[in-house]
Parts: sequence; C-alpha cells; structure tokens
Amino acid sequence: MAQLFSLGVLRPMSKHDHAIEKLTNVLECLATHPGDARDRITSAYSLCAHLRVEELPEDCREEWKSIVKEITKRGPFRDSLGRVWRGSVENTMMGVRKATAAKIAKRFYALYWKVSENRPYA
Repeated sequence: MAQLFSLGVLRPMSKHDHAIEKLTNVLECLATHPGDARDRITSAYSLCAHLRVEELPEDCREEWKSIVKEITKRGPFRDSLGRVWRGSVENTMMGVRKATAAKIAKRFYALYWKVSENRPYA
C-alpha cells in the first residue's frame, strides 16, 4: 500500500482520503460556523456537495444518500418564473426544527468516523 507523508508522519494512503477530507471540512464548519445548527448544515453541505457516493466505502453509501435526501427533501424555492431563489438545502433547513438539524449534524459526525476509520485527515 502506498505511503503518504503527512505532517511529519508516514501513514497508509486510503482510497477514501477525498471523502475524509471533505467530511473533515464539514465537521469543522459544523463546529465553528456562526448560527444555529440549520445555518451550519447549510454551510457545511456546500463543502461536500460534490462528493460522489462512489468515493465512500460501500457500507457508508446508503447513509450518505439518506443524509442528502433528508437535507434536500423540500427542493429549491423558485420564483414565479421558475428561477431558483433558494437552494434545496437552505430551503429545507429553513423549515426544520433546530433539534432535527442537530440530529442531522450528528449523522454527519458519525459518518465521518465510519469513513475515516478513526484516522484524522491531515
């Protein structure tokens, strides 16, 4: 297995490093972004929205799809001409309770640890 030099430490390279990197960014945003959990999820998802399900371990793919479905379920808010005024995540998060958003944040956290196998990305 290939080795990567990371912060002065050799560690095995993982085929899921891109997913780990993106989910690390999500966790940082969830922990440090201003606003309530709904605002933090909206901002955090923008950091990993392009993550493809194929980049995750097989046993994490259904959870990823489930999280994305939950945070986009209301779809975008469109004006009378059909132009998107508010994206799916922002529109959905505006309609959920803070407690629901906090549960979604915990799902992101659990997914990170499962994908990373308890290895920090650096």
